[in-house]
Amino acid sequence: MAATVKAPIWDARQDLQFEVKSLLLILFYYSAANLSRAISKEFSVCSCALRRL
Repeated sequence: MAATVKAPIWDARQDLQFEVKSLLLILFYYSAANLSRAISKEFSVCSCALRRL
């Protein structure tokens, strides 16, 4: 009886863990993409300023 009750909870926990991990991964990739975009924008602004000098 205890095993049958424990199994679905464990499965749900595993699913939740997987969802959280994938969400964190998506968030990480999204923030990394935004960061690289911001860096490239800053770099182009700096190079434009250097060309004017």
